[in-house]
Amino acid sequence: MVLPLNRFRDVPRFLLWTRRIRTQLKTAEGCAGYTLDAQPFVKTFWTLSAWSHAHARIKRIS
Repeated sequence: MVLPLNRFRDVPRFLLWTRRIRTQLKTAEGCAGYTLDAQPFVKTFWTLSAWSHAHARIKRIS
């Protein structure tokens, strides 16, 4: 998923929320892995998560 930000001032807040989300993902049932690729100077970020089964992924989104 591509996450473009509108303003440079949004980057620090985005990174703070990313840190909080990663903390949750570490203990999420069914989460096999996750990653974030960042290009902060162009305000673009990519996320990827892998889940052991579809039910865990859907449960996490809801």
